[in-house]
Amino acid sequence: MVSENQNIVEEAKFFVQKFMEKNDPSHDWYHVERVYKNANFIAKNEKLLNPNLNIDFEVIELAALF
Repeated sequence: MVSENQNIVEEAKFFVQKFMEKNDPSHDWYHVERVYKNANFIAKNEKLLNPNLNIDFEVIELAALF
């Protein structure tokens, strides 16, 4: 079962991908996708370094997408 939060992120990805499809390569979907992946990578590694951190991954993912 997919959580409601995951649906929000997936819907945001779909929306942004469609919205950005006509942009030039400096700010197209692939640029947004790289930002999204890097934001997740940084957040996950910060959590590994300090397990006591309270990280809202949904906020990070949506912020990176938008």
